[in-house]
Amino acid sequence: MKKAWLLVIMVPLFLSSCTSKVDERTWTKQQFIDIVEQHYINDKTGTIRTYGTTDNEEYLLESMGLYYAWLVKVGEQQKAQKIEQAIFSQFAHQKQQQLFLSWRIENTEKATSTSWIDDRRIIEQLPTTSTEKQRLLATIEQTQMVGNLVMDFYDWQQKKASKRVVLSYGGDMPALKQVYSKAVKQGAPFFPEYYMVKTKKFTTLNKVHMVDQLLIAMNSEQAGESTHQFWQWLEQEWQTQDKLSGNYNRQSKKGDGVQSAAVYALASQYATMKKNDALANALKQRGQALLATNDYKKIHFFDLIWYAPETKK
Repeated sequence: MKKAWLLVIMVPLFLSSCTSKVDERTWTKQQFIDIVEQHYINDKTGTIRTYGTTDNEEYLLESMGLYYAWLVKVGEQQKAQKIEQAIFSQFAHQKQQQLFLSWRIENTEKATSTSWIDDRRIIEQLPTTSTEKQRLLATIEQTQMVGNLVMDFYDWQQKKASKRVVLSYGGDMPALKQVYSKAVKQGAPFFPEYYMVKTKKFTTLNKVHMVDQLLIAMNSEQAGESTHQFWQWLEQEWQTQDKLSGNYNRQSKKGDGVQSAAVYALASQYATMKKNDALANALKQRGQALLATNDYKKIHFFDLIWYAPETKK
């Protein structure tokens, strides 16, 4: 299979480029960079903390990829290069010609497995001429491809890949579009989270994570599939409960009441995709309100990054 299967941009891999009437957080580009550098970046390693405090020593490749993509998008090439250097100096594991990226570093301990969505965010930003890009693509093709689908992780210590596709991770392969076509018909309003390649069946979690559901919804729409039932449920949930919860029970459809800035940002993108700018704006404003304390010790980087300004100014 040619490596071109991965060189596509799908909407919520990093920061959506959807245009809408949604108001942005009041940060300028430089203010946002200052927040990240003052509160989240480890000065010694260049890696990004999960929470904005030096007491936190968990570093996710997810955070690195999201920030790297944003820096590229807003034209901060020098800072993007520094993040790229930190990615390959801190998260990389090499085995002969194979190149892996660990999905997490906790203290100084590096996880021995990858994450497909984290790798993909980074690969899409690397220039075509990049040796690291070609090595990552080749490694994924050798270790994680099953039936033209990419499995969600590979553990290089155990020399094993998972046997499932995580639907929130997205992709543009024809085989994956067929999976989404089947997934949207599996139940309402929530989607299944996984597709098991051996049994060709879907599996679900009883605790439904809204971040995953929103990503699956947008990935499905991008693949040309209707998510009307989930969209109707989301509109009704907002109207009747005046909030979206971070998690729901699949059977009862009841939320846990805990709100998340990331959920509101992704829900806003989804509403924009569904051409409801009024709802998109209301959702984005609710998420902004959750960040208004500026208490970065309690703000997860995944919640913060979705509110980065999208302009180059």
